[in-house]
Amino acid sequence: PKELDFVLEGKNAEKAEADIKKSGLSCCIPKIIWKNTSSRVLTMEFEEGFKSTDIESIKASGLKKSE
Repeated sequence: PKELDFVLEGKNAEKAEADIKKSGLSCCIPKIIWKNTSSRVLTMEFEEGFKSTDIESIKASGLKKSE
Protein backbone atom coordinates (compact mmCIF):
# COMPACT_ATOMS: atom_id res chain seq x y z
CA PRO A 1 0.00 0.00 0.00
CA LYS A 2 1.05 3.57 -0.67
CA GLU A 3 0.67 4.44 3.02
CA LEU A 4 3.60 2.15 3.83
CA ASP A 5 5.95 3.34 1.05
CA PHE A 6 8.50 5.51 2.85
CA VAL A 7 9.99 6.82 -0.39
CA LEU A 8 6.58 8.34 -1.09
CA GLU A 9 6.42 9.67 2.48
CA GLY A 10 9.83 11.30 2.02
CA LYS A 11 8.65 12.99 -1.18
CA ASN A 12 5.53 14.19 0.65
CA ALA A 13 7.71 15.65 3.43
CA GLU A 14 9.73 17.59 0.85
CA LYS A 15 6.53 18.84 -0.81
CA ALA A 16 5.16 19.90 2.59
CA GLU A 17 8.40 21.78 3.30
CA ALA A 18 8.10 23.66 -0.01
CA ASP A 19 4.44 24.49 0.66
CA ILE A 20 5.20 25.73 4.19
CA LYS A 21 8.01 27.96 2.89
CA LYS A 22 5.65 29.46 0.28
CA SER A 23 3.08 30.19 2.99
CA GLY A 24 5.58 32.21 5.03
CA LEU A 25 5.19 30.05 8.14
CA SER A 26 8.28 29.36 10.21
CA CYS A 27 8.53 25.61 10.59
CA CYS A 28 11.39 23.12 10.53
CA ILE A 29 10.96 19.96 8.47
CA PRO A 30 13.85 17.49 8.86
CA LYS A 31 15.73 16.76 5.63
CA ILE A 32 15.35 13.30 4.11
CA ILE A 33 18.57 11.31 3.90
CA TRP A 34 17.85 9.65 0.56
CA LYS A 35 20.92 7.37 0.48
CA ASN A 36 19.57 5.59 3.58
CA THR A 37 15.88 5.67 2.62
CA SER A 38 13.95 2.87 0.93
CA SER A 39 10.33 1.85 0.57
CA ARG A 40 10.60 0.23 4.03
CA VAL A 41 12.91 2.72 5.83
CA LEU A 42 12.61 6.52 6.10
CA THR A 43 15.77 8.25 7.35
CA MET A 44 15.63 11.92 8.32
CA GLU A 45 17.91 14.43 10.04
CA PHE A 46 17.43 14.81 13.79
CA GLU A 47 15.90 18.12 14.82
CA GLU A 48 15.89 19.24 18.44
CA GLY A 49 12.48 20.35 19.60
CA PHE A 50 9.61 19.90 22.00
CA LYS A 51 6.00 18.76 21.92
CA SER A 52 3.34 21.27 20.99
CA THR A 53 1.67 20.46 24.33
CA ASP A 54 4.79 21.36 26.38
CA ILE A 55 3.63 24.77 27.63
CA GLU A 56 6.77 25.47 29.68
CA SER A 57 9.03 24.92 26.65
CA ILE A 58 6.76 27.11 24.51
CA LYS A 59 7.04 29.93 27.06
CA ALA A 60 10.82 29.45 27.43
CA SER A 61 11.31 29.63 23.66
CA GLY A 62 9.49 32.96 23.43
CA LEU A 63 6.67 31.55 21.31
CA LYS A 64 3.07 32.49 21.90
CA LYS A 65 0.51 29.71 22.27
CA SER A 66 -1.46 31.26 19.43
CA GLU A 67 1.46 30.80 17.02
